[in-house]
Amino acid sequence: MKRYRALTIPAALAVLLFLPIASAIPEGVRTVVAAVVAVSADKPDGETVSLGYADAVAVTLGAGSPFLQGVEIDLRIPRPLQSAQGAFAWSLYKAVTPVPAVDKVAYDGDRLLIQALPPRAGVVFQVPVSPRHSLRSGPYATVLPMLLGPGDFPILFKLSALTKGVTPEQEQARYQVRIRPLFTDEGALRLSILPPEGAEPGFTPSVYVDERKLDSWQDLVFLKKGMHTVQVAGEGVRDESRAVAVEAGKVFSLEIRLQGTRPVVVFEAPANALIFLDDQPVDHAGGARIQVEPGERTVVCRIGDYTITRRFNAVRGKTYHIVFSVDMQIQENP
Repeated sequence: MKRYRALTIPAALAVLLFLPIASAIPEGVRTVVAAVVAVSADKPDGETVSLGYADAVAVTLGAGSPFLQGVEIDLRIPRPLQSAQGAFAWSLYKAVTPVPAVDKVAYDGDRLLIQALPPRAGVVFQVPVSPRHSLRSGPYATVLPMLLGPGDFPILFKLSALTKGVTPEQEQARYQVRIRPLFTDEGALRLSILPPEGAEPGFTPSVYVDERKLDSWQDLVFLKKGMHTVQVAGEGVRDESRAVAVEAGKVFSLEIRLQGTRPVVVFEAPANALIFLDDQPVDHAGGARIQVEPGERTVVCRIGDYTITRRFNAVRGKTYHIVFSVDMQIQENP
């Protein structure tokens, strides 16, 4: 396969150049794409690709995960090139077009940065893709100073020569590049809060997680793994509280059906009984549940000529079961 040598860059430029993402440089790129790697939760260990000194690997976002916080590029440098300080470099491009493929060599993209390869066995870079990322540079990895969104993909990680003199040994050497996803140690909570019967249009409850009020509970609520407390309150509804266990990398769904604070009356009676609540007939089939206003209430139950009347004081937040039954007992005496 024909290779395209990079333009010669003076050795003075063989230093680390970080370009802010707002100042990315649009340019044409000619390179051999050795592989296209899709980063997704389906491949948590990533994928390893073998590259020549002038090749590239394209990275796309595969199946989405709300816990993806970055992409790690682990470059292993072959021994013949470890001593060639300032002779080779890697560069990173975003928004690459057309869609990279192994049978294409001409692309357009925005160059984000270029860096000379260090004189050691390898280097690890991490590219943040979530504003909530917790990535930090350390002795084993460098976090690049940028934040890429879904619209910045595919990206291109490209190798190139900074000088003209490439020896046969250097030309035949192979780099190993592992591309893998980086996930947070969080889980998430998906809330479904159902309003009470008869709620006014636009009813909006207040939702608290660990005593912190949420600005919006319709979106996923990201939480550290462990136990958490969810509380829901609102005007005219009973306060609800739930304890939930959140696991890292998983979404826990919780449904809370709110109950109004108006008193509730539940009826249980034979099918042929006639029931009146405050002189209004009640359809009690299937165990009717009726919300009433607080205060004195009158219930009348009638079967044939048999009628019974009861009065009770309905208190806000209480539920009252009205059970009407006709019983016959037969006792045998000696």
